[in-house]
Amino acid sequence: MLALEEGRLVRFSFQIGRPREKSGEVEVRFEPLGDKSCRVTLIHDHWERFGDEAVDMHGRFSNGWDDVFVKHFGDFAGRA
Repeated sequence: MLALEEGRLVRFSFQIGRPREKSGEVEVRFEPLGDKSCRVTLIHDHWERFGDEAVDMHGRFSNGWDDVFVKHFGDFAGRA
């Protein structure tokens, strides 16, 4: 966990078995839109830390957030 602002933001490292200096970071922001809804923004950055593998890693993981976050978190949030 790199940062936590309750109800607003969470930031964590995306290491997948790599040392911290060769890993990415993921930030999720929550912006209230009313009493029962919010906009959720996910930013996955620091791909350059993967060096020569950056383009390949980005290609392999960039679509993964649709399944992991959008679908599964969306399913959970819809039940909450």
